[in-house]
Amino acid sequence: MLLTDPHQNAAVAAGAHGDPFAYLGPHSDAGKRWVLRVFRPGVDEVVMLPWQKRRKPVALAAIGKEGLFVVELKVDPGAYRLKIRAQ
Repeated sequence: MLLTDPHQNAAVAAGAHGDPFAYLGPHSDAGKRWVLRVFRPGVDEVVMLPWQKRRKPVALAAIGKEGLFVVELKVDPGAYRLKIRAQ
Protein backbone atom coordinates (compact mmCIF):
# COMPACT_ATOMS: atom_id res chain seq x y z
CA MET A 1 0.00 0.00 0.00
CA LEU A 2 1.34 3.39 -0.98
CA LEU A 3 1.07 6.17 1.55
CA THR A 4 -0.19 8.47 -1.20
CA ASP A 5 -1.03 8.27 -4.89
CA PRO A 6 -0.42 11.44 -6.96
CA HIS A 7 -3.48 10.82 -9.16
CA GLN A 8 -5.81 10.34 -6.20
CA ASN A 9 -4.25 13.34 -4.42
CA ALA A 10 -4.99 15.52 -7.44
CA ALA A 11 -8.55 14.19 -7.74
CA VAL A 12 -9.27 14.87 -4.05
CA ALA A 13 -7.78 18.38 -4.26
CA ALA A 14 -9.84 19.15 -7.39
CA GLY A 15 -13.05 17.82 -5.84
CA ALA A 16 -13.23 15.25 -8.62
CA HIS A 17 -12.56 12.01 -6.71
CA GLY A 18 -15.44 9.59 -7.19
CA ASP A 19 -15.13 8.12 -3.68
CA PRO A 20 -12.84 10.27 -1.50
CA PHE A 21 -13.45 8.29 1.67
CA ALA A 22 -12.14 5.16 -0.01
CA TYR A 23 -8.83 7.06 -0.04
CA LEU A 24 -9.06 9.43 2.95
CA GLY A 25 -9.18 8.37 6.60
CA PRO A 26 -7.57 5.25 8.09
CA HIS A 27 -6.87 2.26 5.84
CA SER A 28 -5.05 -1.03 6.42
CA ASP A 29 -3.13 -3.43 4.20
CA ALA A 30 -4.28 -6.70 5.80
CA GLY A 31 -3.51 -5.40 9.29
CA LYS A 32 0.25 -5.14 8.77
CA ARG A 33 0.29 -1.37 8.75
CA TRP A 34 -2.15 1.49 8.66
CA VAL A 35 -2.12 4.76 6.78
CA LEU A 36 -4.16 7.81 7.76
CA ARG A 37 -4.85 10.44 5.08
CA VAL A 38 -6.54 13.76 5.82
CA PHE A 39 -7.53 16.52 3.41
CA ARG A 40 -7.64 19.94 5.10
CA PRO A 41 -6.80 22.75 2.67
CA GLY A 42 -5.47 25.97 4.15
CA VAL A 43 -4.04 24.49 7.35
CA ASP A 44 -0.41 24.27 8.44
CA GLU A 45 -0.47 21.26 10.73
CA VAL A 46 -2.61 18.20 11.46
CA VAL A 47 -2.08 16.01 14.55
CA MET A 48 -4.00 12.82 15.27
CA LEU A 49 -5.11 12.67 18.90
CA PRO A 50 -5.93 9.07 19.83
CA TRP A 51 -9.06 8.71 21.94
CA GLN A 52 -7.19 6.31 24.24
CA LYS A 53 -5.05 8.44 26.53
CA ARG A 54 -2.24 5.89 26.73
CA ARG A 55 -1.45 6.45 23.04
CA LYS A 56 0.57 9.48 22.01
CA PRO A 57 -0.47 12.17 19.52
CA VAL A 58 0.98 11.70 16.04
CA ALA A 59 1.78 14.51 13.59
CA LEU A 60 0.84 13.97 9.96
CA ALA A 61 3.19 15.03 7.15
CA ALA A 62 2.01 17.54 4.56
CA ILE A 63 2.05 16.21 1.00
CA GLY A 64 2.31 19.07 -1.48
CA LYS A 65 0.44 22.32 -0.96
CA GLU A 66 -3.11 21.15 -1.69
CA GLY A 67 -3.94 20.29 1.92
CA LEU A 68 -3.29 16.56 2.01
CA PHE A 69 -1.65 15.14 5.15
CA VAL A 70 -0.54 11.55 5.77
CA VAL A 71 1.03 9.31 8.40
CA GLU A 72 1.90 5.61 8.53
CA LEU A 73 0.81 3.83 11.72
CA LYS A 74 1.81 0.45 13.13
CA VAL A 75 -1.61 -0.27 14.63
CA ASP A 76 -5.26 0.52 13.99
CA PRO A 77 -5.75 4.11 15.17
CA GLY A 78 -9.20 3.32 16.54
CA ALA A 79 -11.21 6.37 17.51
CA TYR A 80 -9.32 9.62 17.15
CA ARG A 81 -9.72 13.37 16.88
CA LEU A 82 -7.73 15.79 14.74
CA LYS A 83 -5.96 18.86 16.07
CA ILE A 84 -5.66 21.44 13.30
CA ARG A 85 -3.35 24.47 13.29
CA ALA A 86 -3.77 27.24 10.75
CA GLN A 87 -2.23 30.68 10.70
